[in-house]
Amino acid sequence: MQRLPVTLGFCGFTVEDLCLIAISKCPIVLDKAVCSRLGIEVTDFGTTNANCISETSTSSNSVSRILSSLALERSIKSKAGDPLHIKSLLNQLNADDLEPIAPTAEGLDNISNSLTCADDCLGRSILISKLINTLSDYSDCVLGLLCEINGVKNIPFAELQSFPNSTSSSRNLQWLLQDSKYIQKSKGSDTSDNVKQLIVDLIVLIGNVRMDAERMSKSCKNFLGNRINTFKQQDLFEQIFKIQLNLHVTSIYNSIIFILQNFINLNNIISGTNNTYINPKLPSTSRFTTQMGDIELMAFNWIEALNFVMNDLICKASQMSKSSKKSGNGSAGQILGFGRGNLLVEQFFITKKQLLKDYNLCLMANELAELLVPQNQMGRKPKVPKGTQDFGPKQMTLRSMMFDKIKKIFLQHGAVEIDTPVFELRETLLNKYGDDQKLIFELKDQGGEQLALRYDLTIPFARFIASQQSNKIKRFHIGKVYRRDDPQMTNGRFREFVQCDFDISGDYDSMIPDAEVVFIMWRILQSFHHSIGEFKVKLSHRKLLDAVLEVSHVPQQLRKSISSSIDKLDKETWENISSEMMQKGLSQASIKSIKGYISLNGTISSVLSQLENTEISKLENAKTAIEEIKLFNQYTLSFHMGKEPPLVLDLSLARGLDYYTGLIYEAVLIDNKDVGSIAAGGRYDGLIGSFSSTTVPAIGLSIGVERLFRIIESKSTDYRTRDTKVYVCSIGDGMILERIKICSELWKADISAEFAHFQNPKIKKQLDLATAAKVPLVVIIGADELTDNSVIIKQKSVLGGNDWEQTRVTRPNMVQVLKQKIASFGYDNI
Repeated sequence: MQRLPVTLGFCGFTVEDLCLIAISKCPIVLDKAVCSRLGIEVTDFGTTNANCISETSTSSNSVSRILSSLALERSIKSKAGDPLHIKSLLNQLNADDLEPIAPTAEGLDNISNSLTCADDCLGRSILISKLINTLSDYSDCVLGLLCEINGVKNIPFAELQSFPNSTSSSRNLQWLLQDSKYIQKSKGSDTSDNVKQLIVDLIVLIGNVRMDAERMSKSCKNFLGNRINTFKQQDLFEQIFKIQLNLHVTSIYNSIIFILQNFINLNNIISGTNNTYINPKLPSTSRFTTQMGDIELMAFNWIEALNFVMNDLICKASQMSKSSKKSGNGSAGQILGFGRGNLLVEQFFITKKQLLKDYNLCLMANELAELLVPQNQMGRKPKVPKGTQDFGPKQMTLRSMMFDKIKKIFLQHGAVEIDTPVFELRETLLNKYGDDQKLIFELKDQGGEQLALRYDLTIPFARFIASQQSNKIKRFHIGKVYRRDDPQMTNGRFREFVQCDFDISGDYDSMIPDAEVVFIMWRILQSFHHSIGEFKVKLSHRKLLDAVLEVSHVPQQLRKSISSSIDKLDKETWENISSEMMQKGLSQASIKSIKGYISLNGTISSVLSQLENTEISKLENAKTAIEEIKLFNQYTLSFHMGKEPPLVLDLSLARGLDYYTGLIYEAVLIDNKDVGSIAAGGRYDGLIGSFSSTTVPAIGLSIGVERLFRIIESKSTDYRTRDTKVYVCSIGDGMILERIKICSELWKADISAEFAHFQNPKIKKQLDLATAAKVPLVVIIGADELTDNSVIIKQKSVLGGNDWEQTRVTRPNMVQVLKQKIASFGYDNI
């Protein structure tokens, strides 16, 4: 069985990587950069037998593989890492000759002195998280077949919708039982309330334990990330990690006990058996590793119970098939008329020679997940993933007009267009977005690289510039970005959306690029003024914000976190923000001082005058920021943004991204504050330098096109969805070739045209098609026109309605007349 290798780089392993190494026994290869730094040749490693590993594994061996992998990871991250020790560990892992290691702090010394007891907890919790997720899917399969074979009717799916964690299992059960003819034919009475309640309780418990396992896996992932970036505070993070895991372990343990009890009770009631289950008790010891062992044991009991029930169900299905009076070919499930999902489940487990045990069950994880994916459903309307949307022809026409208008302004300012991949190396995106880093979509490792979908267009641009020979560029980029956010479709917050970015990079005189970028933002929004209404541009400076935090005596280690809190002021009340600051450890005096400063907003000159006699004005950072804002104000006055430029200096503006270093700005609607920002940006002088040895100043903006589109779409009703300018019609039969010839002539002259794809359509039908498509011009040819080498050109009457005005022109003059008429039209409706 071939297994793809897992690549280890300086960022370390992910939870998914460790599961593949431990359970599937995937081989490990070192990243080229790691080999280069350690002076190791790839050929130094022993050959792996990963292509012929048997599908058997023990719990201790799986834990040992994770612990060895973590030791390997630590050795690589350590500056004093021993290449010989690293090669030895790698060869052992790839040769699969690793001896089981006792899951204690003392036993870990056999691998590496750098490992701790928290690493053991991490290794075992990773395996348990994977096992619980697989078990949850297995339980859904068993429950579906159990309900099917025993003719359980009227399962209360509506009631299950009120339990948030039960959605997945409820959906799986609906799919497994979909279109079941066997249950419909069952002679039994409606399902008793007792059985219904057991099914509801069981689905809720499976949903809860599934959620706990996902949270435990997330804790593992966060711990791995924190350990990479905060090695000096390792002990603190290990303690926090163990406390969090302890909560998950207790919850999972209790859930499994109740799941086993309910499964046995449900099976007894609906199948008439009398099996019993003894409830084990937690040991008196509080050692965390002991509790982890208990939860492993409970999970293995769960597997045994499911295996027992599944084997019994498969035997029953076979007996029912033999005793059935129906004739026909196929499996037992097909003959009996099982639900569509249960057909797949029954066939899958019949072909399995034996059910897997312990952690080897995880080898079935992908197959079980595929069984529970609805296939070719007839009665269910397909839908897009949460936080995404489809755009029809009408919407795309409007969006294209928007993008063309924005692109035209970018080009007028000398910008050039670039494009970058929609996914980047994971390390490229890490530590760039502050608290929003958790919103990055990470991709599973398929080819030896850890990847993530791009969060915005700025980081890819910085990486692009760092790899180029020239640093000076005016660029724009229109493309999709991805955020694992909680979508709010009505407010224009999506998981997949388009950004329109404009940036200027390179050394220039102070504030000149800044003023032009803000002017470009104003021009774009002003071009949509009649659709979006009045707006204002809020300005601030990151150095001013830093000064506010400094004079308010905010500790250095809290400043990023407090900045993120301030950035929420457009969504939260001050009371909520101040409460959040207190929870982060900020004093009342500091919070009061911050409030006094960030309450300042107004015209640039008025706010700067208020700052002149404050403590902030004495700080060097603040002095620099104030001088830059004054210079910026001088330049913007020359850009002619109207009699009253919509610029407001607002010290509460924080912009949560870590990479901003200077001027920041954000445009908001005056009459529609719920929409949020419709454009934003700022200066980021240090970002490009983080990818290279050269510091390159840069500033940019991003237009919130999705929010603009929502507003413009609601106010734009009458616009064309096709670019067709001419519809070619004919009168009489046998004119299809003439219509094609005229269209070909128009296309050659660069005129958009189309014709009806029917041989002998009626003229009324053709005119109706032209009217429905809002095509302004119609060319008609018939037998008379063919004789005198002419055509009739019809144009919609200026009086409206369905009336047409027509003229007859010679065939040689047709193109010229049509171009003159087209030139008089305008199609910009936004």
